[in-house]
Amino acid sequence: MRRFVAAVTLVVVVAWFAALFTGRVPDPLHDFMARFLRAGTHLNAYLFLLADPWPPFGGAPGTYPVDLRIDPPQGQSRLTVLFRLLLVIPAYLLTSVFSSVNRIITLVGWFYCLAMGQMNAGMRDLSAWLLQYEVQTMAYVMLLTGRYPSLSGGPKV
Repeated sequence: MRRFVAAVTLVVVVAWFAALFTGRVPDPLHDFMARFLRAGTHLNAYLFLLADPWPPFGGAPGTYPVDLRIDPPQGQSRLTVLFRLLLVIPAYLLTSVFSSVNRIITLVGWFYCLAMGQMNAGMRDLSAWLLQYEVQTMAYVMLLTGRYPSLSGGPKV
């Protein structure tokens, strides 16, 4: 796993330089990072009790109940690419809190699943929303999108 993370980190750095000079992430780098993010999302969905089957390896789109849509590479502002790591700090801090909350929900949800045989819908929806924000933040850091992470589309009350 460390090798995958090291490879993705290297690809993100190369993509950052490419986007800084050309205003766009090259297609092969974008596709590699998108597959990595999708595979990580599938795995987290399984670990957070959001999806039942073990996720397939490879992060192919449309192969898992919890999936994400990643747009093809588009032009990005070179200025925001330059300052991306500074711009993402507030979202990353919120992601850290959300990740901790999601782990607590998973622990409580695991006991709920043992007792009731299924995940509580409210806990599942909140967990999915928290994971969604985390994935948006990672996509922003990895230059897969120029859109800043959004809190919209929260769980239904």
